[in-house]
Formats: sequence, structure tokens, C-alpha cells
Amino acid sequence: MNNLNIPVIEPEAGSRGVIQDSNNGVTPIAFRVAAGILFTSSILSLVSLFFGSAPNVVALLIDVWLGISLLGLNAGARRFALFRAYAGAIVWPILLFVQNDFMTAMILTVIQLAYCGSLILLLQRETKNWKIYLSLGIFIIFVLCAMSVLFLLAFLGSSAQ
Repeated sequence: MNNLNIPVIEPEAGSRGVIQDSNNGVTPIAFRVAAGILFTSSILSLVSLFFGSAPNVVALLIDVWLGISLLGLNAGARRFALFRAYAGAIVWPILLFVQNDFMTAMILTVIQLAYCGSLILLLQRETKNWKIYLSLGIFIIFVLCAMSVLFLLAFLGSSAQ
């Protein structure tokens, strides 16, 4: 009890969960899953080299750095990853529609929004089990599966020539 007779709940020593108050209730598992998504996205960018698409090296390095920092449970990296995800969800689709035909831009926009949305779900506010499961489901279906289909089609197209 404090001076105003308002009960104060203190966290248990060694309890799992919240890293710091500045993380708004985001738990270590969310940091690690987000790092895994960033690493997986980086690997997908490198795979695109085999199909003639050069990845953005700066973005690739930033994603790897963010992944390593999130594995280290860095609160600053969480804020930067959230900024990057929000900016990517707004700016990247605009660039895609300016630089590509409509169908290509639509497919790549869905992939980009799924990628950014997964990171936002994991790193924004309190961690809940449903947010972890939903973000992984969105990432697996709309990023991994979609990219795999695109890579398969690119491979079949290049082998048919």
C-alpha cells in the first residue's frame, strides 16, 4: 500500500513477461518471433538473387541488424522496427504502384502489408497469444507461401526458355 491506500502490484522476482515499461507489455517471445520474421525476410531477399532480382542491400542490412537487436531484447530496436513496419506499409505500396504494372503491384503490396502487419502485431502494445499466432499465420500464408509461388513461377518461366 502506498500513501493513498491504493494497492500496488509488484512483479514477482524472475517472472516471465514484460522486459521494461518502455516496451508497453511486449514480451521476449514477441521480440524473438519478430526477429525470426526479419531473418526469414532477409533470406527471401537473398533467394531473389537467383531469379535476377537484386535485393536492396541497405534494407537487407537494416533487417539483419534489427533482427539481431530484437534477439537481444533491445527496446530501441523495437521502436525502430515498428517505425520501419509502419513506414513500409505506407510508402512501399505507393512505390510499387508507381514502378510496376497493376497486377504485379497488387501481389507485392499484399506481401508487403502482410510482412509489415506481422511485425506490427508482434511489437505493438501488449503481447497476447492470439497476436503471436495471427502474425505467424499471416506471415506464413501471405509472405512465405506467396513468395514460394512467385519463386516457383519464376523458375518455371526461366526453365521454359
